[in-house]
Amino acid sequence: MINTILTSIFSYNPKDWLFLLFLLILAAITVHTISWCGSVLHSVTNSGRPYAVFTFRADQNKGMSTNILMNILIPNIVLIFLSMFCYHVKELAFGRKFLIVYVVAYYMYRAFLICILLNRRELYNVRYELFNAVLGIGAACFLIKYFLCEPEKVFIPASELVSEFWLVVIAVVYKFMTVFLDKVYTQKKVVSESRLDKYISNRFNYFYKKYKDIIQITENDNRIWILLFSIMIFENYNRGKFKRKLERIKVRSGRHTTVGIMQVGSDADLTDEESINLAYFKLKDEIVGGNIVTDDEGEINYYALQYNPDEDYARSITYIYQRLCGYLKSTQRFYIAFHLEDHPEEESPVDPPDEAMMSFGEPKSYLTFDDVRILTGLSKKELKKKLKEKQIVAMYDEDAVRQAFDEDIC
Repeated sequence: MINTILTSIFSYNPKDWLFLLFLLILAAITVHTISWCGSVLHSVTNSGRPYAVFTFRADQNKGMSTNILMNILIPNIVLIFLSMFCYHVKELAFGRKFLIVYVVAYYMYRAFLICILLNRRELYNVRYELFNAVLGIGAACFLIKYFLCEPEKVFIPASELVSEFWLVVIAVVYKFMTVFLDKVYTQKKVVSESRLDKYISNRFNYFYKKYKDIIQITENDNRIWILLFSIMIFENYNRGKFKRKLERIKVRSGRHTTVGIMQVGSDADLTDEESINLAYFKLKDEIVGGNIVTDDEGEINYYALQYNPDEDYARSITYIYQRLCGYLKSTQRFYIAFHLEDHPEEESPVDPPDEAMMSFGEPKSYLTFDDVRILTGLSKKELKKKLKEKQIVAMYDEDAVRQAFDEDIC
């Protein structure tokens, strides 16, 4: 069977390969077009069911029916027009057998775009995307087998359009599907808070490791840096590396625009590092006027509005700031690196040592993991399970760990 598939693939002539390449490019263009249309629908719709655009906020309760139906229907509508085009242009009649590739490529490129190009794999909901892909590809197979095989019957004549009963049926089905899908899929179900938290922590770790050599965090500006990283995460989400490269080309042509990972307004070309430096002084000297005193949402929202006067933007930054603060306080090395221990009103993320550790009396004897394994005769897997059940925690010398794993520590 494999030989048959390989033989059929390599038997294609250059014209077939060019048409397949065209379908792949068209699939990518369709993904970006739907994304652009979605952002337009989100900004202009005042009622009904707008396209749900993801933001870093806790109140993501919009239904996803419009998103789902656009991702299912639009590729199949394009498929119908492609089939008709190939039917009427005789030189392209051979291409009709490849049209299913377009629909499959649409969903594959969508996954590639989110997980690889945009680096948002933490936000990729496999169940939701599979739901879209199965329905979309299933609809395409149905169209190809039962409708597009007779091209002359696909389009309804204009004279019969008004009296077509099927238009009423389609409208009723569409209404039912929007109500049903809005109940099944909401923004919170597709991108849950746990996914957002994972994305925020992963992006922070990446940026902290990348830029730690150019930043110096003190107790006098620690929360300025937290706000800066919050803005950095959100700006990078919206303006990835490719878009930032285009902006650098734009500013080199003499036009004022926002550049760098911090999206600082400038007439000159800036690197990401230079934009971080400018954003830091803008936040510290112009907006905050020192360090942030509290983590109050209203205060953070106000500072974010000064950085970018957009309410949705400020609410997203505030959300990221609060989640990032929680992550830093629960991770000891960041708790120390950001001098959060200098705020006595906050609780330390580290549990206080028990009486045995505080004792200055007779020294206790300690066993290694291998010692316990030999003593008990249990396998490594069984021993790990027992230790977890008994809540026995192994302690490691911090200096030794840092020295041994220096290359792996951010």
